[in-house]
Amino acid sequence: MLLVTVLAGLGFGIVRYASEQPSYETSTTVFFSLNRSQTVGELSQGSTYLQSLTESYADVASSRLVLNPVIEQLGLTESANRLGRRVVARPRTDTAILDITVSDASGPQAARIADGVAGQLRRAVATLSPKTNASTALVTVTIISPATVPASPSSPRLPPNLGIGLLGGLVLGLAVIAVREVVLAPVATREAAAEVTAAPVLSLVGRAGRRQRPLPTLSDPRSAQAEAYSMLRTNLQLQVPGNRTTQIVVTSASPGEGRTTTAVNLAIAVAQAAHRVLLIDADLRRPAVATVLGLRETEGLSTVLAGRTTLEQATVRWVPDDDDTARIAVLPAGPVPPNPSDLLASEAMDKLLDMARHRYDVVILDSSPLLQATDAAALAARTRGALLVVDDRRSRRARLSEAVTRLGLAGAEAVGVVLNRADRSRIGRYTAPARTSASR
Repeated sequence: MLLVTVLAGLGFGIVRYASEQPSYETSTTVFFSLNRSQTVGELSQGSTYLQSLTESYADVASSRLVLNPVIEQLGLTESANRLGRRVVARPRTDTAILDITVSDASGPQAARIADGVAGQLRRAVATLSPKTNASTALVTVTIISPATVPASPSSPRLPPNLGIGLLGGLVLGLAVIAVREVVLAPVATREAAAEVTAAPVLSLVGRAGRRQRPLPTLSDPRSAQAEAYSMLRTNLQLQVPGNRTTQIVVTSASPGEGRTTTAVNLAIAVAQAAHRVLLIDADLRRPAVATVLGLRETEGLSTVLAGRTTLEQATVRWVPDDDDTARIAVLPAGPVPPNPSDLLASEAMDKLLDMARHRYDVVILDSSPLLQATDAAALAARTRGALLVVDDRRSRRARLSEAVTRLGLAGAEAVGVVLNRADRSRIGRYTAPARTSASR
């Protein structure tokens, strides 16, 4: 990326050089002197006097008094103000010498204008200067170096344009890299996830193979993925002091990061540790828990909150065929309601959570993405907090940061992070939750 922007900057410099109109620059030098006999002391005072006058006459050189006659003499079509932008008179330090520099698209014309300005300045000084006893001008102007026709243009010049293009391309490239790193870069490491969320990374779950089932805690309990969910269970329990019931919301910044898969596997891992688990599909917009577990959802959370059925009636006891220890209670989402946010923010939801708190050791709520709806943030504020699922490749820093901000605005917090679909080469080096300094 940096090489591309640098090359683009150099290309811009070349184009800028080729498109600029050539400008020629030349100078006429004049000398100011006093028109009278002087002693040595008078010469010293006169020299100081002339040096002070030279700065004033520099302003006169670009005034209408001088430029209007030059325009008339050379038959120029521009105004005195416009011509004055191309005439620069600079006095030399501690001297009575003035350099009159003129730029023009034509080298010969630049020389004619510079000499014309010098000549008209001589006439103006003769008029403005104090008079001697002989009624002649006290200050005289002598042209000591007439303008010469420049052989080559003074601008544009290729090296400065290339330098500007190179610098611009370098700055742009570094800015793009910085934006990609801060905003667009994937959250691909434990350190990056912990930095953005200010929460501990509780587990790294490896990327599943094409033929691998979505429930490795059952299909392959000795796999690295199954071990990652067991580690998530253990580390999550460490985040909850005492023996209180854990109620946790599983969510993510954006869709497709693995919320439901994480929630279901976590529920199974907790059940395998002999805990009473209730898995609630609290995504009333695009529910998926029933599909993953092969359940019907004619009843569920939406019908319980609407008062059409009870928690006991809508809860399904799910027991896999090959692992009786992994039995969990599942409350499917039920029919998708027209007002999911209202139902999840209702008093009925508070009562349901309170009832579940007394009946189960762990309550896991699979909820909608934080950047898609307010449901997950509102639920996290009523529970222990949110477990953020972060896709190793798809998650972006800016989105994850915005998701954490929305949790904070709702009065909730992220209790931990699951780095999902992580590069398997990093999982073997995983030993403990990565924490920011704020979470230690």
